[in-house]
Amino acid sequence: MQIAEISILFIIAILGMAYPISIQVVSQLDEKYKSVNILDLFEEESIGKFFTWSLYGALAYILLYAFRRMGLVTFEVGPTCKNMVEDGLIFVAAILIISFLSYVNLIFSYYSPYRLYEYLRKNRDDKNFSYFRAIADIYYLSIRLHDNRLATTIHNYLYQRFKNIRSASDGSPVVYPIIFYEMTHNSLIEFCELKSNKMTYIGKNIASGHFLLGEHEYSHVSEATYNWLWHNLRLISETKNDKLAFEYWKNSHQLISSAFPRINFKYSSTNTLEVENREEIDQREKERDKFYEFHFALGGMLNII
Repeated sequence: MQIAEISILFIIAILGMAYPISIQVVSQLDEKYKSVNILDLFEEESIGKFFTWSLYGALAYILLYAFRRMGLVTFEVGPTCKNMVEDGLIFVAAILIISFLSYVNLIFSYYSPYRLYEYLRKNRDDKNFSYFRAIADIYYLSIRLHDNRLATTIHNYLYQRFKNIRSASDGSPVVYPIIFYEMTHNSLIEFCELKSNKMTYIGKNIASGHFLLGEHEYSHVSEATYNWLWHNLRLISETKNDKLAFEYWKNSHQLISSAFPRINFKYSSTNTLEVENREEIDQREKERDKFYEFHFALGGMLNII
């Protein structure tokens, strides 16, 4: 059997496996993650697209080669070109095999939540935060499956994403992308629906407001952040989860002293009655008043509910 014929057999074999594998992969990914975001990412993977086009190209090349052998397509070629045609078939088969192996490796990455998380976090997000959305969906899954190790790993990654935004705010009100706010609310919903105490650490960290407010560092809390905090705390109140409510109060009590301390007066060196940092002091007092006002309203809500 000639090498060209062996190449054709390889191409046909891969064709026989590729279609059922692709259908099965999409079906199982949908069943495992129940995430449109992850399915969309998988379907947009360049490795998958390259494999598809390699398969199409190989099939087209086989048809052309077969038609020529059967005399349906005739064109004169010299001895050198004849060898090139057969060598081209070998080259096409080699490209297809390499792309198929890469595609299979990609499938393995998507099948395991751990491997998928590691794979996704290495990619740079686009303007739609596609990778963040997919990682958030894995986070929800880890909570549902009571996978404390995976949930903690992703939780730390997500916390760092929030912290990076706060660090880059440079004193301006911190407004997160809408998907960040939605992630805090959705993950809280997932935890509140659990009938187990295995994920207590994760639940307390979500409820505490660490994602949106931080732990010790100062950040200017925006109106949007206060609105989403209210949504989250209302959810906690409606589920009658006193432990989660206590975690939030504990973090808030710590924040008012460590992240929102009063600013000392700084007097002018030429005029001891002139306060140089008056604007900064007034701004901080407004932020402290807003923080207290929010928690007074929260206390009222808790009493009503």
